[in-house]
Amino acid sequence: MPSIAALRHAPWSLSKIQCALRCPLEFHFRYVARISEPEVAPELRLGKAVHAALEAVLLGQPLDAAMEVGGKEVFGDDEQARLASFREPVTRFLARIDDFRQRRRVQRELVEHRLAVTFDFQPIDFIAPDAFFRGVWDAGYLFDDGTLAVVDHKTGIKRAAADYAGQLQGYAVLAVANLSGWRRVWLGVHFVPSATMEWTRPVELAEVRDTFTPRLLATIENAARAVAPEVPVPQPSGWCARCSYRSICPAMRERPATLPETPAELVDDKGGER
Repeated sequence: MPSIAALRHAPWSLSKIQCALRCPLEFHFRYVARISEPEVAPELRLGKAVHAALEAVLLGQPLDAAMEVGGKEVFGDDEQARLASFREPVTRFLARIDDFRQRRRVQRELVEHRLAVTFDFQPIDFIAPDAFFRGVWDAGYLFDDGTLAVVDHKTGIKRAAADYAGQLQGYAVLAVANLSGWRRVWLGVHFVPSATMEWTRPVELAEVRDTFTPRLLATIENAARAVAPEVPVPQPSGWCARCSYRSICPAMRERPATLPETPAELVDDKGGER
């Protein structure tokens, strides 16, 4: 049974957990006070634009139209040019997916697929008031041999898939409750700039239930404890340069010359709730 603190801040998402562990004050601004973002860093706008373009193209829109969809998320010639530089790697990723489809029999394709669970990890509607944990898959593929592949797009620098283990395992937990017909899952990160993939080892259904689910609940409890104090304290890190609330953060007025790097698992490059 989750703690009262964990239930109070539900529904949790991977982005919300990352935010709580990264900086309690940012969490307070975003999820408690619900202050509109005073500014959004160009990198976050670009990440959101690339994800929008990938979603559109994977749902069947022509590449030109998909890039136009992404273009609505960025501003100015410089940001438009940076988005245009992703056209070639997106094309390469599409070729990879087409080859994927030809070599494997795909039963279902799940693009921007929304899933949620209750506090006891039963399936529930994504927007239900008693949803406890929820997430959105960038892409999922269920094959006729009982294998599920879940892909998460990243627009930042390439890292090992293990750096995103918590995030990927959260997607697997959602799959257990919401999707039938699979017995093992591959969890992958698509690094968009290089059009490369990093995959975890295949994970059996039992491991998701017995290991990933309690691990996710423990992480949510850690996040709830991190934001428990009545007066939230800022946690300066390398994320500060991209934080949408830096203009109203007291820590930015006394920012140290050198900030510690933000761990990869606490960085959200999508610019939105996942």
